[in-house]
Amino acid sequence: MLELSRTPGGTRRCSGDDLSVVRRVIELLEAGLDLVGVIGLEQSALKVGAPADLGIIAQDREMV
Repeated sequence: MLELSRTPGGTRRCSGDDLSVVRRVIELLEAGLDLVGVIGLEQSALKVGAPADLGIIAQDREMV
């Protein structure tokens, strides 16, 4: 779901978009989806050509 960049020292770096995805995953988990359901949602959206960003998928497609 996320592809975090790394500093030259190896520390992971999260962008604002990465944090938005994490927040959306947490919202979906709190709404009752399990992690398999969240991943399935992402995969289903990719099949129909939606962006691979759960924050965008759930809001634009209203799949939840």
